[in-house]
Amino acid sequence: MPILCVLTHGNPTGMTKQERAKLVDEFAELDRTIATYKTNLDRHKELRETILSWHANLAANQSAEVHGKKYALRITPREFQRKITSMAKVKAKLGLARFLQLCSFKLKNLDAHIPTSEQAGLVAREQTGHRSLEVIPSAASTPSPARSA
Repeated sequence: MPILCVLTHGNPTGMTKQERAKLVDEFAELDRTIATYKTNLDRHKELRETILSWHANLAANQSAEVHGKKYALRITPREFQRKITSMAKVKAKLGLARFLQLCSFKLKNLDAHIPTSEQAGLVAREQTGHRSLEVIPSAASTPSPARSA
């Protein structure tokens, strides 16, 4: 459980309490709006994958169209992508020192090959990641419970 720290001293932004409160409320409203869009984005992705699957065997340089009652969609040719085909040749071209300077590993790949119990001295773990903002309805915005007669 994260520790909640409320700063009550100083005002580094030069904003009034009311201005800050307005920004907090604006952020919270936008956060709610974004949460509703996430559902639409998930459905959009699902539909995209389904529609693309109808032409899974389409040649990479070919396009196709699919039609609805109101819209048509063009499935475009595949984009060109590049990838390294020989890390050994890259190392030989750059030299070991430069290669190691530029090389990077995804931690999940490292974890797949070296157990975390054996990673001492190889991996540092520090609390330097991004911060999140969690929206908490204030007492003023929470509807009061219905009173029984």
